[in-house]
Amino acid sequence: GGSNVGVSLAAAEISAGGGGVVVVQGTGGTGTGTSDSNFGVRVEGGGTPALITSAGGSVTVTGQGGASPGGDNYGVYVEDGGTTIRAGSGGAVSVTGTGDTSAGLATKADNVGVLVRGGTIEAEDAALTVTGTGGQGDGGGNSGVELATRAPLPSIIRGIGTATVTVQGSGGTGEG
Repeated sequence: GGSNVGVSLAAAEISAGGGGVVVVQGTGGTGTGTSDSNFGVRVEGGGTPALITSAGGSVTVTGQGGASPGGDNYGVYVEDGGTTIRAGSGGAVSVTGTGDTSAGLATKADNVGVLVRGGTIEAEDAALTVTGTGGQGDGGGNSGVELATRAPLPSIIRGIGTATVTVQGSGGTGEG
């Protein structure tokens, strides 16, 4: 089956106070048949937002999408209103994701490195880096970094104050 998620936050919070540091690392599991949605790290809201935050220390989130023939195996997936990855003033934020890179699964698609759909990634007065590498799949849609609408919610990557923002994406392979 699918939905073998490395780290899943649903209407939950991982946080550090003061200068505390937050590190979240996840690797999606392996699916069979037409399974999909094997995310490395999934941060999802809904009625209550999910948060990965610090009061001023750094926040690092790293995800590797799992392997399955069904596709949609994202490295890091941030979705739904109020869902946020954020560091307080002076804390750097780094989000790195890689979509499913397993070979030989010709029908899979949409293995995105970092997908933001109706969520926010932000830093204040510090570096914000989002790096995504798309996975493999002949179905295409293997973006490095993708911001997609979740109407009416915006998808946001932003720096506040003197923050520097760097977004780097490398598309994966596919013949879709």
